[in-house]
Amino acid sequence: MNLEWANNADLGIGTSHPSQEYTPPELVGVDGGKWTSACDMWQFAELITSWGHLDDEGQQFVAAQSLASPANRLSAEESLRNAFFKGQVPS
Repeated sequence: MNLEWANNADLGIGTSHPSQEYTPPELVGVDGGKWTSACDMWQFAELITSWGHLDDEGQQFVAAQSLASPANRLSAEESLRNAFFKGQVPS
């Protein structure tokens, strides 16, 4: 997956677009929509699903990050406290 187009969160997507599979729902059909940290978290969840089998905690994390409304997704900080990452990241 090429994420070079998302290097600057303050800029719109512009003329470079991710594949439809990796486009957050709030940006589908939007010309020049703003990329936010909620977009990052949605895309992260999509990437995790490509890893293969996920345990229950992993499936719950992906479900939380795949919500259509950006306001309902976990932040990066909340994600690190999620049970899916327990023991995986330093405290």
